Amino acid sequence: MSCVQVFNRREKKYLLTLADCQVFLDALGQALVLDVDVDGHDGYTVRNLYLDTPDHLLIGRSIQKPYFKEKLRVRSYGSDASVDGWCFLEIKRKLGGQVYKRRTPLTIAQARDFVDRSLAGGALIDGLSEKQAHHCYSCDEQIRRELTWTLGHYRRLVPDISVNYRRCAYRYHNLRITVDRLLRYKRGSWQDFLIKPDCPDFLPLLPEGACVLEVKGEGSMPLKIANLLNSFKIYPQSYSKVGAAYQALAVAQTTSPGGEPKRQAQTTSPGGEPKRQAQTTSPGGEPKRQAQTTSPGNADT
Repeated sequence: MSCVQVFNRREKKYLLTLADCQVFLDALGQALVLDVDVDGHDGYTVRNLYLDTPDHLLIGRSIQKPYFKEKLRVRSYGSDASVDGWCFLEIKRKLGGQVYKRRTPLTIAQARDFVDRSLAGGALIDGLSEKQAHHCYSCDEQIRRELTWTLGHYRRLVPDISVNYRRCAYRYHNLRITVDRLLRYKRGSWQDFLIKPDCPDFLPLLPEGACVLEVKGEGSMPLKIANLLNSFKIYPQSYSKVGAAYQALAVAQTTSPGGEPKRQAQTTSPGGEPKRQAQTTSPGGEPKRQAQTTSPGNADT
């Protein structure tokens, strides 16, 4: 697991088929090298648990594509997971086209404790030995304070959406290139780190055979990469995995199990005419009197 805790870079995303993606990767030649392979074969699993307010403030802002946006998430790498497994607690911010990411390595249990303590405004290392505290919060002090402040700022953050996928990561000179496939999502929970990524509770986010290609670097896109992508008609798109999952969950909430829109309460008769409201006037046009509920001697005065 990489120990890098600070990222400042630009990222370009592309939605395409795995076949077209492979053609592009092959065209990069021998300069393209595998970056990391956590599971030892066919890439590795990335698990993400996004934190948000109950009214989805962060993701709601994000899908509006503002000039500035931020996300808070817990991310782990590899198929095997447990409460003692390692993860990163991250803040990811985007200002214009520049991405800033801050993160600290923790176990799943420690990440949950960090979040809970930050929201409660308590000391983050109460009850931990000096050795445990150093191991748990060994990140740069500024990053820890930034995480604590951001969590406390939103106050009501809860697990919201989980997104998992398989990733192959490469290096091409100073660029990092990733290919994410088999994207799956569900309503989020801390327990999602303990279940298999292909659990039926997770739903597919992209069509079969589709993937997300990302090109990440500190500067501008190299001309060779830009020309190659253009020659293969691969064009950048604005795409957020958690944003797409949020919108898919929103659609699911407004449709019936069969995929049809949920029916509203029927307001017309079978013949298509509006249903008549209960008659509130007498045949002569005067309002109907309400049934008397008190005796003459008990009426309000």
